[in-house]
Amino acid sequence: MKKYYIGIDIGGTYTKVGVLTKAFDIIGKASLPTSSYKSPQRLISAVSRAAGLLLKSRNITKTAVYGVGVGIAGLVDAEKGVIKNLINIPGYRGFNIKRAFEKEFGLSVCADNDANAMALAEFHKGAGRGGTNIVCVTLGTGVGGGIIIGGRLYRGSTSSAGELGHIPINMKGQRCNCGGTACIETYAGNNYIAGRLKGALKRRIGRPGMAARTLAADAAPKLLYEAAKDGDRSALELWEEIGAEIGVMLAGVINLLDPDRVVIGGGIADAGRFLFSPIKKTVRSRAMKSKRRIKIVKARLGKDAGLVGAAMLARLERTKWL
Repeated sequence: MKKYYIGIDIGGTYTKVGVLTKAFDIIGKASLPTSSYKSPQRLISAVSRAAGLLLKSRNITKTAVYGVGVGIAGLVDAEKGVIKNLINIPGYRGFNIKRAFEKEFGLSVCADNDANAMALAEFHKGAGRGGTNIVCVTLGTGVGGGIIIGGRLYRGSTSSAGELGHIPINMKGQRCNCGGTACIETYAGNNYIAGRLKGALKRRIGRPGMAARTLAADAAPKLLYEAAKDGDRSALELWEEIGAEIGVMLAGVINLLDPDRVVIGGGIADAGRFLFSPIKKTVRSRAMKSKRRIKIVKARLGKDAGLVGAAMLARLERTKWL
């Protein structure tokens, strides 16, 4: 009998669910708006229904599902499956998401931080393949990170390693949702990019007609990218600032961990050269001299990385494969 995995990626804006083969190829997926469900249990029930429909559409029985993996945009006790904190999704703190999904599916479930899931996916099937020590950064609603050391996922002593988004890059700055000050997320998260873009528009900077468009937080990076592509000077300058700020954070991470490469994914990474050029330039000028030539690459798996990594978490839970 063929075996399959169910991968679930719970983000601040959308929750994705997918059915994957044992080789971690996605054969069906669906997306749900996270904020539409006012409690964790409602979201879990909706995800379960979506997964059931995906299985049914491909004539796959639940007995053929090997396990369920859940990647979550926040701090998770990977051993117990308890959510410590979801900074960008209220109402989940202290919730045992592993137990709730196991009750819903009747299957073994592994829950972990979504950036850890992405790191697994990129390490085994994406831009981190062939490396030994990699750092993955996700740029979206929040800024997350996952770390692979010696070929193994590094979770830290309290399952809290890799919170790159909450590395402060200034003595003073904006208050972050985590309670800290001047975290890189307050410079490079979707909501903050939207705020910076709105500020630019208020000052009447930007291309004609730009201010008239709806500016939802998750749309801001794309709008900014389109403006930069059109040669808008203020958009180019804003990408230069954002890239430099991320580069400052990464220079410290690179000096600390000495990875083979840094893999950057998430929707904001789609800005391509407008983002990556200032990141690389800043790392070259700020990291220790011996580490300035490190590879900084875009994630290869794109929006599917979370689902692929979640399925890998399920395999990790069942087989202790890493």
